[in-house]
Amino acid sequence: MALDALVVEPASEVDRGPDRTRVRRGHRVLLAVAVVLVLVLVGTAVGLVAGDVARTNRQFDRTQRSLDVTQAHTRAVLADLTQVRQELGGVSVQVFLATKALAQDAADLTTAHSELLVAQSDVSNQTTVIADLQTCLGGVQQALNALSVNDQGRAIDALDSVAPQCNGAVASGA
Repeated sequence: MALDALVVEPASEVDRGPDRTRVRRGHRVLLAVAVVLVLVLVGTAVGLVAGDVARTNRQFDRTQRSLDVTQAHTRAVLADLTQVRQELGGVSVQVFLATKALAQDAADLTTAHSELLVAQSDVSNQTTVIADLQTCLGGVQQALNALSVNDQGRAIDALDSVAPQCNGAVASGA
């Protein structure tokens, strides 16, 4: 018998057949575990991100409601402020008019005060003139009484004693 071809295979490959299947199966298990771990990590990350997004959305909604309330309050305050400004404008006009009237009243009062001082001075002068006239009249009466009894000396003394008052009354225009 003659051999035409000789096939030589390493003995280790022939013997490794069942081990290689085990190694491949081990790699598949490790690959499956790795894929599961990656899926778990990705799922956890997605869950965390989704939770953060939901929490952020709730916080945004609360902030938006707060902003809406604040804007409503701001609009109400602005409306009140506009009304107060209008009322203040009316009050400012009233104050202006009252100030103008007060200034006129003060000027009138100053004029009246000046006139009163003049009138008081006139009354004081007239009182002095009246007192001088009464004193003069009293002296003239004494002189007339003295003349009625033919006492010329006493009549002259009576007129001399009231001469300054009589001259003052005549000088003042009485």
